[in-house]
Amino acid sequence: MASGERAMDWCVRFGRRLAGERGEEMVRLAAWRSAACAGVVVTAVAQSLVAGIGLWLAGIPQAGVLSAVILLLCIAQLGPLLVMVPAAVWLFVTGATWPGIVVVVFAVMAVISTTCCARS
Repeated sequence: MASGERAMDWCVRFGRRLAGERGEEMVRLAAWRSAACAGVVVTAVAQSLVAGIGLWLAGIPQAGVLSAVILLLCIAQLGPLLVMVPAAVWLFVTGATWPGIVVVVFAVMAVISTTCCARS
């Protein structure tokens, strides 16, 4: 946002007029929570993108649907492993060793992307 600082200042002043110091505090808390939620969503998108590419490369059926499930799980802060681990196990059990390794590698990358996105 080009004028984000001005908008924030206006909101803080408005909150102060409505409820004094407590109103200003509530506006700042709402802004902080909004930024935190945006970070969760960006991290979830990164994780589901990496995991989805791994599922697709491994030839997992319905990789797009599973990627959507991973996105929802990541937004709920549960992570991609709830889908990736069973997919890898299924591949190894059915004898698809190399695709199973691909899923494991991409699962690790998806989990690592959590820490990379959290730092930025």
